[in-house]
Amino acid sequence: MNNYCIFWLSISFLYLVHQETMGPSSICLVALLSLLIPAHSAPDPTLDTHWQLWVKTHQKSYKDGEEERARRTIWEETLKFITVHNLEYSLGLHTYEVGMNHLGDMTGEEVAATMTGYTDSGDSLDNVVHVPKEILEALPPASKDWRTKGCVTPVRSQGSCGSCYAFGAVGALECQWKRKTGRLVTFSPQELVDCSYTVGNNGCKGGGSNASFTYMKKYGVMEESAYPYTGKEAQCKKEKPSNVGVVKQFYRLPTGNEVLLKKAVGTVGPVYVAIDSSRQGFRMYKSGVYYDPYCSTTSLSHVVLIVGYSKENGQYYWLVKNSWGEYFGDKGYIKMARKRNNHCGIATRAAYPVV
Repeated sequence: MNNYCIFWLSISFLYLVHQETMGPSSICLVALLSLLIPAHSAPDPTLDTHWQLWVKTHQKSYKDGEEERARRTIWEETLKFITVHNLEYSLGLHTYEVGMNHLGDMTGEEVAATMTGYTDSGDSLDNVVHVPKEILEALPPASKDWRTKGCVTPVRSQGSCGSCYAFGAVGALECQWKRKTGRLVTFSPQELVDCSYTVGNNGCKGGGSNASFTYMKKYGVMEESAYPYTGKEAQCKKEKPSNVGVVKQFYRLPTGNEVLLKKAVGTVGPVYVAIDSSRQGFRMYKSGVYYDPYCSTTSLSHVVLIVGYSKENGQYYWLVKNSWGEYFGDKGYIKMARKRNNHCGIATRAAYPVV
């Protein structure tokens, strides 16, 4: 009997046991199942067609057979994680589903090293202007989705560059610019990657909110069409300050305060936040409300943009726009748990600009 047969027999056994009783035994069996799955095994030939289709769909290419075998091994382990998680979801153990996406052949360490990019250097409360009185006293609506107001640009991909901070910053600016001018503009994250070293960002090696909004306050930011995204660091091409994309001021919300975060998102616009994106469930998220009790509130690695909030099947959530392309999550978006003790640190480093 090969390893994959053992895997599927174990899955079937877990499901049958659940039909008799739902309790701690189910969780113990999941732990037992993980021991039955070998850490390294030969590729399963019954998955050859699926692998080839996935490679074609995501336009993957590998330098040689050895690399492809290594990637295939990671991909199969990811598939096993997805299968087990979604079985647990069907048994009521999770609030969200996962699915295979373009990150399936990458380890968590690889994603963290190449597709995140938040650094909190300079993001202390000492360096920011605090929330204005009108936000403190605001009465936000029960739900909000800024996409319906036409001030959220399409989902983009940062690629293998730690530039999430740049996408989060221009995303927060884009809605403010639309609300002020009536024109939805896609601003250039590449300009921040190339040009904001002087204020504390570090190109494809990461950056933060204070440096990004400070740069926009001093120099503005060009439109994407004038400074296209390449996903690589290059010499700054900006010759003089822009008269578009200029930030008048920016505000940091008090650490961990989801009440004020709701007020800001509900009344001002999308908000730049830093989160812990290290969990495999986050990377493979497909639908539902993402909640992982092991997601950190302090080990923040990735910047995303909150564009709304609501409630689904009794679960409160933040509607979050990511910068990993439309193959991630629900066409590039993820619903992250709200009112769950600052889940994943979503309210730890939250900021927004005004224009």
